[in-house]
Amino acid sequence: MIQDIVDEAKSELDEEIIRGKFSKISDEEEVIWAGFPSAFSMLERYFLVGLIFLIHLSFFWVAEEVKFQGDGLNIILRMLLLVFDKIDMLSFVLFMLIFARINHFLNFSTSGRWTTTCLIVIGLIPSIWVFSHWIEVILELFGYDFSNPFPLWLDHWFLVLGLVTSGLMLFVTILYQTSFQYVVTDKMIHVRRQILSMGVYSRVIPYNMILNVKTQQSFIAKLIGFGNVIILTEDEDNVAADHSDEDSSELINNEEVSTTKKFFKLLKVLLLVQRERVDLVQSPANSLYGVKNPMLVYKIVNEMMDRKQGRPGLLEMSRSNE
Repeated sequence: MIQDIVDEAKSELDEEIIRGKFSKISDEEEVIWAGFPSAFSMLERYFLVGLIFLIHLSFFWVAEEVKFQGDGLNIILRMLLLVFDKIDMLSFVLFMLIFARINHFLNFSTSGRWTTTCLIVIGLIPSIWVFSHWIEVILELFGYDFSNPFPLWLDHWFLVLGLVTSGLMLFVTILYQTSFQYVVTDKMIHVRRQILSMGVYSRVIPYNMILNVKTQQSFIAKLIGFGNVIILTEDEDNVAADHSDEDSSELINNEEVSTTKKFFKLLKVLLLVQRERVDLVQSPANSLYGVKNPMLVYKIVNEMMDRKQGRPGLLEMSRSNE
């Protein structure tokens, strides 16, 4: 049965194209399976892109409500909207910084360093924009000629920034998703990453270096039919537990430690601590990430490992029974 599955997987391959992309595949290797991350595997990232646009759209909508519909609103709501109109830029910056911190704390696939930095930058753009006008005014008072590259900040820039920033994030997410490709041969696993025409990252995992193979699927992933195939190798054994939070707690409660040191340690915990996950967040560079039908890939990899280590795998047993 597994022989039929493998034959079907091989029949869907264009081996010439695969060998052209994966230069490290030798002539002695037989290509068994090839795949890439499914678009559904990036759902959290695509959801974040949509959320960023909705946040900008919400601030733009509230600002417009103040201008055009304020007279018809409840007096309390109208007062709240008027207050917001005066501090909308500051509110947006504060909201985005809090949002970035919550996203980082939740420890999703979108909680990495680069995404968190991107969210912080997006939040600070309006303040930098307005601050540049203050600098222009101050410099002109002292007789300096300063050409401000930003136009005057108006509420419609919330919508423009939302379209630009979410559009860029969408573009980067699509590039990231499509940059990874995977190939399983009868001798090893190949991982390849290339973004546009930039340099190629490639990794080769011989079967004799693999300690274990696991699958990882969320409830939604099982329904849609994608998941991660985790390859545990000798140099990637279990990651040591991080006890930084426990150490921080002991340091804060230690009466012998100075108040200043406690303050900075507490600040570090508040800014950097993340919730613990039962399952590790996988990287597309270190696993067969978000591939379709992960159980099929899992069976194929296990079969190739058995054959490489001299054990009769399911393919060999099926051939012997024919």
